[in-house]
Amino acid sequence: MNNEVATKTDLDVLKHELLDKLVDKDQHQKDMAKLATKEELNQAVAKLATKEQLNQAVAKLATKEELKWEINELRREIKQIDERHNQRYEKIIVTLDGIAGLLQNGRVEKAATEASFQRHERTLDDHEHRIEQLELQHA
Repeated sequence: MNNEVATKTDLDVLKHELLDKLVDKDQHQKDMAKLATKEELNQAVAKLATKEQLNQAVAKLATKEELKWEINELRREIKQIDERHNQRYEKIIVTLDGIAGLLQNGRVEKAATEASFQRHERTLDDHEHRIEQLELQHA
């Protein structure tokens, strides 16, 4: 075994020799070209919101309790609207029921009037026939 001490230069030369053997320089340069530069990373990071900006944006959002309260308010409003619609619906049903009753009464009255008219027609025809016979007897 050799007890010589290696210098820093010796180690750097050995490191480069080993790297050259392990990594193809052209492939290494191509791989390195694909990576973002420090400037490109800084530009990308500059576009992002800061922690303070995010905190300000989040502070404007409603809390869970506020959302629950809003949901309950909406439920109450929907229930009130539903009750008003039910009341209006009931009024409409009552009105339509009244109109249907009037129509039914009109139909019954029409049928009665037609029957009465036919009876009067038969009676008039009968009277006309008897008058003609009386006139023929006196002529």
